[in-house]
Amino acid sequence: MSSQTNLVALEPGRRERNKQEKRRRILAAAGRLFRRKGFAATTTQEITTAAGVAAGTLYLYARSKEDLLLLVFMDEMQEVIGRAFAGVPHAAPLVDQLMHVFGTLADYHGEDIRLARALIREIAFNEDRERRREILGVRRTINAGVARLMQQAQQRREITSELDPEDAAQVYFSVYFLLLQNWVNDDIDR
Repeated sequence: MSSQTNLVALEPGRRERNKQEKRRRILAAAGRLFRRKGFAATTTQEITTAAGVAAGTLYLYARSKEDLLLLVFMDEMQEVIGRAFAGVPHAAPLVDQLMHVFGTLADYHGEDIRLARALIREIAFNEDRERRREILGVRRTINAGVARLMQQAQQRREITSELDPEDAAQVYFSVYFLLLQNWVNDDIDR
């Protein structure tokens, strides 16, 4: 098989590109409307109109408005996580690196506290197995990055080598998520 044939085989067909474009438009419209009007005040009809798709088309991509909120979050979080770890001050102590990562994540949620509150409710109580697996994938991505930072700190002898980086990353994320819930619910200051 020639290299040109390999490239053609890897490129999605017109139908798949059309599906990806519709999904992108739906998620972009939903994100904009959720931020402008609030999650509760936004209707799926408004989303489909803003995305330029038929009403039924939305349900090919999301099962409900709540499901759409999770899809918007997971789509945006890939960029946020990338930015969080790309901007880590590598010469700084581990605590500053962790504050940078979790601060970047908190900044994302701080852009719209009402939306963050709705999102956290959906994350915590979502019963869809597939969506929960995707949410867990976001958490695993964050935990893997935190574990890498901890391993690097161990190599610098900044923290003990007896600490399991993966376990510690899970603990850090759990504490972060608990604090995030309390913050968006106005129980604590940032």
